[in-house]
Amino acid sequence: MKHFAIWFKDEATYARFQKLCPDMTKPYEEWVDAATNQVAEVERTAGIFLARVEADADEFAAFCKVNSYSPDTRARSRYAAVKGGQSGDIGGE
Repeated sequence: MKHFAIWFKDEATYARFQKLCPDMTKPYEEWVDAATNQVAEVERTAGIFLARVEADADEFAAFCKVNSYSPDTRARSRYAAVKGGQSGDIGGE
C-alpha cells in the first residue's frame, strides 16, 4: 500500500489553501518545517515512504464539493490519497 502526504509547492499555493481551510493557521515557513519533520519522523519510525502529492487549490475545492467534505485535515489527507493514486473521485472536469 502506498502512503501520501499533501505538499504545497510554494507560499502562494499554501495561501490559497489557507483561504479554503480555516484550520490552516501556521505561516508557510512554519508549515514547511513541521511537515518536513513529520514526514521524516513517520518514515523513520514506521518504515514507510510517504510520497509528496502536489496540492492544487481549485482541484481540492472541487474534490471537497463532489465528495461533500469540509475543507479540513481529513479532506486534505483523503485528497492526497486519491490524487496519489488511490480510489475515489478527485472532482473537477
